[in-house]
Amino acid sequence: MIRVLVVDDHPLMISGLRAVAQEFPDCEIVGDAQDAASAVEAVETLQPDIVILEIRLGKSNGGIDVARQIKKQFTHVKILVLSAYDMHIYVRDLYRIGVDGYLLKTEPPGAVFEAIRSLAHDGVVFSREIMTRLAMPMGGEQAGSASHGAEFTDSELDLLQLLAGGLTNNEIAQRLTISRSGVDGHLKNVFGKLG
Repeated sequence: MIRVLVVDDHPLMISGLRAVAQEFPDCEIVGDAQDAASAVEAVETLQPDIVILEIRLGKSNGGIDVARQIKKQFTHVKILVLSAYDMHIYVRDLYRIGVDGYLLKTEPPGAVFEAIRSLAHDGVVFSREIMTRLAMPMGGEQAGSASHGAEFTDSELDLLQLLAGGLTNNEIAQRLTISRSGVDGHLKNVFGKLG
C-alpha cells in the first residue's frame, strides 16, 4: 500500500484527490495538511511514502519551504509537486531541492495516481511543461551548455526528442524498446546534466 499525504490549501482539491484515490486500491491517502506549519508535523506523525505538495499555501510560497524541510528531515519520503504554478524560478528551486516529480493541475486525475505509482518504484515524473521550464536558460546560463559540462548521449537526445513530442514515459519506453526504469534512469541523467 502506498501511503500518501496531501498538502494543499484548497479543501476541494483534497476532496477530489480522495475521490480519485478510491479507483487506485494500492494508494491510500492517510491525511492532509492545509498549511506549511502543519505539513511537516503531518509527515512526522503519519509517515507517508509520498507527499502531494502544492507550492502556494495561503498567500505564500510555503510549499517550497515544506519541500526543503521534508527532504532534509525525511529523506525516504518522495515529493510530488501538484500545482497550477509553473514559473521558472519555482521549477528550478524545487528541482534543486530534490523533488521527485512535478505535475500541473491540468493533468487528468488518474495521471496523478499513475505518477504516485511511478514514484513508489523509484521513478521520476515531470510533465512536459515542467521539463521545458527546466531546459530554459536562466540568469544568462544556457541549459546544457559547456559551463555545466553537459554533453548528451544519443540515447538521451532520442529521449528528449520524444519527451518534447509529448510522449509519456511509458510510451517512450515502448518507442525506444527499453524498460520504464531505463527511461527513468536516462531522465535522472538528463536532469543532472541540466543542473
